[in-house]
Amino acid sequence: MANDEVSTATVSVEELQKTLNSLKEDLKRREKLCSDWKAKFLSKKTELSKIMAKQKAVQGKGTAAAATMDPENEEKILAEKDKKIQMLKQKLMEYKKQFSALKDRKAAAQQKAAARKAAGQSKALNIRLATKTKSPTASSKAATKKRIPDAKDREPKLDKKTQNPKTAASADGTKTEKPIQQKPSEKKENGMKVGMKVSTIDGRRGIIRFLGKLHCARGIWVGMELFSGTGSNSGVVKGKKYFDCMPKKGIMVKLEKIKNPKTVEKVDEDGVEEIEL
Repeated sequence: MANDEVSTATVSVEELQKTLNSLKEDLKRREKLCSDWKAKFLSKKTELSKIMAKQKAVQGKGTAAAATMDPENEEKILAEKDKKIQMLKQKLMEYKKQFSALKDRKAAAQQKAAARKAAGQSKALNIRLATKTKSPTASSKAATKKRIPDAKDREPKLDKKTQNPKTAASADGTKTEKPIQQKPSEKKENGMKVGMKVSTIDGRRGIIRFLGKLHCARGIWVGMELFSGTGSNSGVVKGKKYFDCMPKKGIMVKLEKIKNPKTVEKVDEDGVEEIEL
């Protein structure tokens, strides 16, 4: 559940980042459009100033063309030019307003994204701290008192038609692959082998169910089925099943985290040492 909440916070931050990128592109497009309209306005203004300069030159010289020029037509031309200039000015003002609105939206989106990201990180940190400090429940304590079944009881059943082990189904209904089968005398590392009862340096006791390398980490790892207490898995590490055990009774630790087997002489399956360490 903690991982689901963290992933939900991460997805919301990514969606907000996509929205921000689209707003940036829209802002660039509007800035370009505004600059185009501004260039058009300046060209029209230059053209109008040239026309007016020509008219003044004609009037100043007192030529016959200026004398015969119709004042009404001149006023109409000037009025049309003024209207076009006013329209260009209005459009320029509208684009300026849109540009400022887009800048405000961009700043608000950035603030919102930063706030969501900070909230997601703090929530994920709180979830991690809560899961670390969470004490074992009464049901888990009661489950530890029960006898742990032997390896023979946990062997997968064979299908009569295919003579292959049936695929095990997890708690959420998804199928997991067949675990890696290791015989008790198949592998030995530092005097340890599969089926041996050992103890970790932090005091957790159990039986070695797997001994070897993982597909996702370096070094030699030891898969243990705990006699008591709560583990972290049921023999599955990042989607790959390495051994069978009851839910929350399996752990995977490095070889260096296991005590010297010579110091653990006899441990019964209920987790009670016959000889103290």
